[in-house]
Amino acid sequence: MDTKRSTDKDKASRIDWGIIFCVLMLALIGLASIYVAATHDSSATSVTRQVASQLVWYVIGVVAVVIIMQFDSEQLWKVAPLAYWLGILLLASVLVLYSRTYYINTGAKSWFSFAGLTFQPSEVMKPAYILMMGRVIVEHNDKHPLKTAKTDWLLIGKMILWTVPVAVLLKLQNDFGTMLVFFAILGGMIIVSGITWKNYSAVGNYNFWNCRYSTCTGYSRIRSSNLGKSRLSILSV
Repeated sequence: MDTKRSTDKDKASRIDWGIIFCVLMLALIGLASIYVAATHDSSATSVTRQVASQLVWYVIGVVAVVIIMQFDSEQLWKVAPLAYWLGILLLASVLVLYSRTYYINTGAKSWFSFAGLTFQPSEVMKPAYILMMGRVIVEHNDKHPLKTAKTDWLLIGKMILWTVPVAVLLKLQNDFGTMLVFFAILGGMIIVSGITWKNYSAVGNYNFWNCRYSTCTGYSRIRSSNLGKSRLSILSV
């Protein structure tokens, strides 16, 4: 009985209510945005249907979150490669099975459409990609507990290699906006990956002051040269 209570407390402690509140607010803003956009849309799809479709995906997302919370980190790391390659498969499949209607309207081959329901595989790829990046970071940090510039660049290289297939497929889909989202995720994961930023900040400061010194020196030389030319022209006159 006590073990069950401690397990329930552990699960409850894993819930970040602040994040849930932010997500709820974003969901409400999203529904409001869809409603406003749909009321000004000249297509035949009804406003109610579009809002209801979004609500269905919200419910599916909540169910998925509840299921994922039942797994611990070790189980999630095992699932990460499977989820990643499933996402890659979906991103590749949409290049052939894309919605022709959405392609005409948006110019992107990034949407499935089945029986009136639309589905963008990149939305599945986002959590799978984050999960895979988490596994890459954890495995790397366990293997290289001592942080050096070499190990940091090795980690960044690994993360970029796992990002390349996603970026290539999104490029083929002509979905630049979603590609930027993945680049933003990559940047965020690099920031929290445990890289020793002290070394890079020192290098950055050195480059900044070096460039500033070079710029100022070059400007002074150009100015001196121009002044010399001006004085010579005055003397010649």
